[in-house]
Amino acid sequence: MSSSNDPIEALLPPAEVARRLGVHPETLRRLRLAGDGPPVCRIGGRWRYPSDALRRWIEAGTRGGTERAEAPHGRAA
Repeated sequence: MSSSNDPIEALLPPAEVARRLGVHPETLRRLRLAGDGPPVCRIGGRWRYPSDALRRWIEAGTRGGTERAEAPHGRAA
């Protein structure tokens, strides 16, 4: 099995997701607590973000032709 098919490798830690989104990790935590952030799961007491779900969440918030990008649910990115 190649690493690209490994579901464990497809789970991203919060710091990596925050970096990819260009937000502070605390902002990502607040989004999670409010239920407005990307889909997340808890494994072994640690939060992990499935990379495919993160991609879909970003795509769901993409707006064509706007000056300011917004995250899904109308929150500013």
